[in-house]
Amino acid sequence: MADPGKFCDKLAENGISIATGVPGSIIKKAIASVQDRMEYVACNREDEAVAIASGAALAGKLPVVFLQNSGLGYALSPLLTLNMVYGIPILLVIGWRGRSRDAPEHRVSGKRLVAVLEAAGISHYTLGKGWKAAVEKAMAKMKSKSAPAALLVPWGGFDE
Repeated sequence: MADPGKFCDKLAENGISIATGVPGSIIKKAIASVQDRMEYVACNREDEAVAIASGAALAGKLPVVFLQNSGLGYALSPLLTLNMVYGIPILLVIGWRGRSRDAPEHRVSGKRLVAVLEAAGISHYTLGKGWKAAVEKAMAKMKSKSAPAALLVPWGGFDE
C-alpha cells in the first residue's frame, strides 16, 4: 500500500509536474497530496482532464490525470484520437472501483477495466506492495512509447 504523500513525491521524482483530474473515493487522498506538491487543475469530466493534461504535455510538462474507472469511457475518445495518434504521453491514475464487492454501478466497469485498457493499447500496472516499481514501470513505458500509461489503484491502494 502506498502512502499518498510518498506516492506523489515519487511522481515528482519521475518528472510529473502538473496534475488534473476528477475526484474519486479511492484516489481522494492522493489528489489532496498532489495539490500540496504541484499545480492541480480540477475538472468536471475525464475528457476535459485528458485534454488539459495533453496540452500541458505539448507544452513540455509531464502530466498525471486522476480519475475513477467509471469515468474512463469519457476519457477514451481523447486518449485514442489525440494521445495515441499524436504520441502525447500522460500518466493515468485510475481508482479501480468494482474489482470486488462494491456498489452495483461500479461492478461492470470494474470487471472490464483491464480489458478496456488492453483493447485501447494503454499499458497498465496495479498499485500494491510493490507500488514504487509500478510507478517506475508506468513512467518508463509512458516515456518510451510516448503514449498514455495507467496505474490502477484498488481499494486500499493508498494508506488511509
